[in-house]
Amino acid sequence: MKVNIIILICVLFFSSFTYERVEVTTMEASLAIWPFTKNKQQQDTIPVKVTAYEKLFKGKKNVKTVKGLMTLHQVENKLYLEIPIDLTDCDMILSSQLEEVSDISVLHVGQRASGSLFFSIVKQDTTILLMRKNGLTIEPPENSPEVKEAIAKSNIPSVIFKTSILAYSEDSTSVVVDGTPFFLEDNNFITSFTIKSNKDKSQLYDIAAFEDNVSVYSSKTFEENEQLLSCVVKTTIYRLPDQKMDYLTADHRIGMNTMSISSYNNTEQGILQNKIVRKWNLQPSDRALYELGTPVTPIKPITFYVDTLFSESCFNGIKIGFEKWNEAFEMIGLKEVIKVLPYPKNDSLFNANNNIKFNCIKFVQTNRMDISRNITHQILSDPRTGEIISASIYFPMDAFIPIHYLRVIQTGHVDEGVRDNKLTKEQMTETITAMMMKQAGYCLGLVDNLAASSWYEVDSLRSPSFTQEHGLNSSVMDDVIYNYIAQPGDKERGVKLVTSDLGVYDNYAIAWLYGKRNDRERSAWIDAHQNDPRYLFIGRRVVDQVAEDPRAINASLGNDVIKSTSYGLANYKYVMENYIDWIDQSDTSESYKMLFSEFIFLETLNQLRHLIYPLGGIYIDNTANRESFKSVPSEYQRKLLTKLLEEVTNIHWINNTEAFKRSGVFYTDMTNPLIATPIVQIFNRINLVSVSAELNEEDDPFTPDELLRELTSYVTRNFLKSGSISLTDKRMLDWTTQVFASSVEKAISTEQKNEQQSALSLEDYVGIVDPLDDKHILASTFVIDSDMEASQDNLYKSLDIQYAAVSDLTPLFYKYLKEIDAALMHKRSITSDELLKGYCHYISYKIQNVLKGEKFN
Repeated sequence: MKVNIIILICVLFFSSFTYERVEVTTMEASLAIWPFTKNKQQQDTIPVKVTAYEKLFKGKKNVKTVKGLMTLHQVENKLYLEIPIDLTDCDMILSSQLEEVSDISVLHVGQRASGSLFFSIVKQDTTILLMRKNGLTIEPPENSPEVKEAIAKSNIPSVIFKTSILAYSEDSTSVVVDGTPFFLEDNNFITSFTIKSNKDKSQLYDIAAFEDNVSVYSSKTFEENEQLLSCVVKTTIYRLPDQKMDYLTADHRIGMNTMSISSYNNTEQGILQNKIVRKWNLQPSDRALYELGTPVTPIKPITFYVDTLFSESCFNGIKIGFEKWNEAFEMIGLKEVIKVLPYPKNDSLFNANNNIKFNCIKFVQTNRMDISRNITHQILSDPRTGEIISASIYFPMDAFIPIHYLRVIQTGHVDEGVRDNKLTKEQMTETITAMMMKQAGYCLGLVDNLAASSWYEVDSLRSPSFTQEHGLNSSVMDDVIYNYIAQPGDKERGVKLVTSDLGVYDNYAIAWLYGKRNDRERSAWIDAHQNDPRYLFIGRRVVDQVAEDPRAINASLGNDVIKSTSYGLANYKYVMENYIDWIDQSDTSESYKMLFSEFIFLETLNQLRHLIYPLGGIYIDNTANRESFKSVPSEYQRKLLTKLLEEVTNIHWINNTEAFKRSGVFYTDMTNPLIATPIVQIFNRINLVSVSAELNEEDDPFTPDELLRELTSYVTRNFLKSGSISLTDKRMLDWTTQVFASSVEKAISTEQKNEQQSALSLEDYVGIVDPLDDKHILASTFVIDSDMEASQDNLYKSLDIQYAAVSDLTPLFYKYLKEIDAALMHKRSITSDELLKGYCHYISYKIQNVLKGEKFN
């Protein structure tokens, strides 16, 4: 018995060394027998120290972590950025766009929410700083270290965000900071809205991470005048490549998307402003073969992924339109540069929404009238060099509305095949192809060239052989894709109606941008084509540009707008007379039928504007070293004015009352705005006519006095003789009187009594708001750029006349107001129509008020 007890004691004693910890209740029992195990128990229950890193996440709910360029932790409504230490001091960019919106009448998905930010992350002791960098704002000379150092001191990065380091990662290779304030609080680098968001309604939405970029989704709500607007903003941080592409200096004689740099070459010249172009970094995969002239593929082709929401006919048009540019690249020795593919179905690495490095053509929705029907593009580029990182196209659903109506309005008079409420699959593919060629041009670094058809004789656009060889213009970067010049029977003869191929300018531009080795070759390339009008480049007008070249009129064809407008207006008249028979079908929506007449109206207005813009126009000829300016011939300006006034007088055909009734529009009068707008815009050209007249070397320049005299003479012609006065006559006189009076009112106001001259830019000249200018309709609450690289740099100037001193023209307006008044009094004295007498008396009374220094209205 004693032996058994001794054996049991020994077993229990040794088991205390060999067994792991047991349940607490067992330990407590053993302690009653073996008190000398107390020290070991105390050692086992010492709490393990929790690190600062673990404290951030321990016990928290709804923790989401994604790993990529940096690690993001979404912890409830906080965002922790885990930043690798080796990422500090690297060049990065930040950009934001809208992913979801609550009101598509104000904002739309894909819209740019702010400008791009070039920055770096800097670690200073226990602090992390986001430092805004200036890129190539000042480029110092490499051969002068002293100047370089001095410039660097005057060009330091600025701190835009500061936060404390909360913890180090477990391996000490990263630091963790709280990024919530930067992404959730009001921040112009995230959203450049003019009103502030409601902080109580802002929250983190989602996070995503990839090898070279990360994205943070934040939900923001804005409130003004008791109106709420919510949106989800995707903010992406992208690491720029360590190896920088060599940048190219822009040449104003060819149209490229540009960005500004300032260089400091020597103390005599100081800081010089310059432009560099945006382009892809296309390098041949086999340099030796490339040098021998054998076409090779690039190391990194440009691949565009197309939303699978598009129909087959749309996808085909997109693919053909983009890949058409491969023809231009093949001419410089690069093949298969552009590839177009549908969104991959089973590719875990592809993400059209989260990963900014993918080039996507996206299907979006909006009902904002200013943009809902316009296809837009967004380009992200390296601010250090102009290298394009990614490019995307946003294709709104309502873009199909102009795709149809423009095709019908501009070609329906000659093409029976489009006289329907929808396009066929073949027509849709053909139209999308024409549109996408231009969008692809934007994505490659080109900009609008509005002069691309300015060398075409108008009647050559009715020639089968000419249009088949030269197309409708020498560049798809022009504004016109349909041949509205063609006449019935021309299609059957083989006249081209729709742009289908690149023009010679497009091949020339790609060769300059991607095929030439250095600035010398590029300049020589332009010099070699300088005197050929097919290669003329004139872009869109810059805001403060005074002179306007009439060869660059939006949406115009040919070299003579008088002749082209005659064709265009006659064709639109035919469409107005017949459109309801074409589109009034059982599956046509009532709203579309109601709107179609307005579409014809807008295209008609555009044709009338073609006659207005050459008034006061100046031809600008650019060479490498100088620019020359020449006014539009005076006789041609006189013919333009006469033609315009005649077309306005005869514009009553726009009111097809029978078609309006069938469309559901029981009454509408479209003539008034088609009378008002041309007269207002003639008035707005007065100061440009003055500048043009000063440059005119003819003996009888077309002057503001002559323009106002001819306008006054025309609108009063029927008031100086017997007979009735039409509604059109009254409206033309009303609007002319109003614009004259507005100038006199301003001139005699207290602020302007002593002004004799005014230095003005194009945006500042005296005038009244164009009643059809819908820019004021845009939501004034928000300032949102539509381009990823929002900047006036994209529209670099091609001329130097930015400001001009224009004499005070008030005496002329005063003089011709009195002539209008005299005509009214004459008509009042000779007419027996009491209503007409009353009209003449009323307008005369208002004129007399203005002449006495009172208000017109």
